[in-house]
Amino acid sequence: MEKISTRTLDSVSQVEWNTLSEKKIFFGHQSVGFNIIDGIKDVIQKNNRISLEIVETDDPADFNRPIFGHARAGENTKPNTKCDDFKKMLQSGIGDSVDIAFLKFCYVDMSQKFDEQEVFDYYKRTLSQLQALYPHLKFVHLTLPLKSNQAGLKGWVKSLIGSPLGNSVDNICRNRFNDLMRGEYEGQAPLFDLALYESTLPNGRRQVFVHQDTTYFSMAPQYTNDGGHLNESGRVWIAEQLLIFLTKLDEKG
Repeated sequence: MEKISTRTLDSVSQVEWNTLSEKKIFFGHQSVGFNIIDGIKDVIQKNNRISLEIVETDDPADFNRPIFGHARAGENTKPNTKCDDFKKMLQSGIGDSVDIAFLKFCYVDMSQKFDEQEVFDYYKRTLSQLQALYPHLKFVHLTLPLKSNQAGLKGWVKSLIGSPLGNSVDNICRNRFNDLMRGEYEGQAPLFDLALYESTLPNGRRQVFVHQDTTYFSMAPQYTNDGGHLNESGRVWIAEQLLIFLTKLDEKG
């Protein structure tokens, strides 16, 4: 499998950082989103070229100035509520003000309990409605985060006897959902491939597993302490890639 080529913060010019700092951004999320926000704060603290005001808010009045606003959206394990809440917050007045908006599902929002197509279709309908309501707004779509597969002795034994690793079955569902996201939006609308970066090792290779002769991706264990949330190195890695992505949005049309 080919290595993934990624950009570094040095690839962003000061003009691009300044342009991003003038944007009004809204991000709806839950716990992994807070990991990413913490990562953004870490990156800003170590890079004086980046100036962003990060505020947890869903108050439309706060978006009368350049801001990176973020708020909890919906309930975990209930992905449709996240779509509904995101829509409600934008319609409260935020959508009239912001330049960029995006909603992130969590890994618990996709497992064997869900129908990937149904969840995706609900998301797609919601975002289509919002794009029609706010044609000026640039919506960014995100793939769904992954979990790391079972490692250690138990993982080795399961691999040896051909049993599914812990988290692998649900990760297959997440991979399928992400394929729907990529199939719909890749090359057509801004898509930040969160799952790709979570599964990309520092050397550029992907964290993969094989089930019934099909290759799938899982979170690199280096980026998590509990198998799902981002640790300090993981959150900084994802935050860097997201910030770089946001500075290049104008290139994506």
